Amino acid sequence: MALSPRQVADLLGHSTSQITEMYYVKKDTTRLQGITDGFNF
Repeated sequence: MALSPRQVADLLGHSTSQITEMYYVKKDTTRLQGITDGFNF
């Protein structure tokens, strides 16, 4: 069973789910791959 960020925040005693997400939620970065491929650095 997967818990939502809000449920995890409640279990950990965080006041908002943003705090929990900042530290415990792995963000999906697959959409970011290749964004800078055409840039000249």
